[in-house]
Amino acid sequence: MEATLNQVQGQTEQTKSGGVKTLKEIFIARAKAANQASYEDTKGVKKAIDQANLLSVEFDELKSTVLDRSDRALWQLLERVYTYAGEIEDSPLKREIRKALADEVAQRDLKTIGASASVAEVVVRYIFPKVSRQTKSNYTIAMEKARAKGIAPTNFTLFIEQYGGVSKVVEHVFDDEEEEQRTASEVAKAKSEEAMKRRSLISRLFTVMARGVGRPFHFDGEVTQWVSTPEASGTADMAKVSTNPKEKPGKFVFFVSVYDPGSQQYRIVQGNQFDEAYENQLLLSIAGRLDVSVTELESTVIGMEKSIGFGPANAPPSQQPPTESGTAI
Repeated sequence: MEATLNQVQGQTEQTKSGGVKTLKEIFIARAKAANQASYEDTKGVKKAIDQANLLSVEFDELKSTVLDRSDRALWQLLERVYTYAGEIEDSPLKREIRKALADEVAQRDLKTIGASASVAEVVVRYIFPKVSRQTKSNYTIAMEKARAKGIAPTNFTLFIEQYGGVSKVVEHVFDDEEEEQRTASEVAKAKSEEAMKRRSLISRLFTVMARGVGRPFHFDGEVTQWVSTPEASGTADMAKVSTNPKEKPGKFVFFVSVYDPGSQQYRIVQGNQFDEAYENQLLLSIAGRLDVSVTELESTVIGMEKSIGFGPANAPPSQQPPTESGTAI
């Protein structure tokens, strides 16, 4: 067929509008129209589309007469549950009622409820045992958000309806929640900066103690290197290795020793040099166990550095470490 079309491609036919089309274009257009009509007739395309439209209309009717009413019926039930949870919150027997409900849930579901669980969570888990975990969570969060916003029990259904359903309330970030998230982020940042500073101060403390009060000792054993040093294939890889804290040795060697009651001395078993990343974790752990404030620790470290004329405290002002937040070792 393609050869035949190519043969007549140069022949033309006058159209009603006066334009000229090749016989090939006319043939293709007519063939498409014929195929489309045949497809609709033999395959029942139009019938199938009409059936799809009918189903769409039926769904709209079902949604308005059944599903929407079903949603509202659920929200009205949740309103009663919300009211019940609020009554427990305001009851002088709140603690006893919550415990009784939690004990019943634990006995029925063989799953305990943590002490930090809200009253809303306990109530939801008691009343809705057969719904999914995610659904229980959504019901709980919706109720907790409503209570935080001071929604009256009689307005709970309207509250859910206003935002388009329980899941939409769960997803929505209210102004007070946004402020809480911002505050939590700021607190977390401040704690992280304090931890980094304490770690930096511990590192400086160990260094200055080695210079000042530390005493040398002899160790014939081997210092184990716990540092990953993959082979570099080029200049770029070498640069990567040199900046990766997991592939750089730390500043310190950590010795394991065992106390010998007979000689009343410590016997050194092994020396360990870890990578910089793991060493920083150890220093953070040590710093977190010191029962002193950052200010006290910093004052002690600076005083020791100045007393022996060593360390960042004796560096020029432009080279001294920051006082507001710590820096990585």
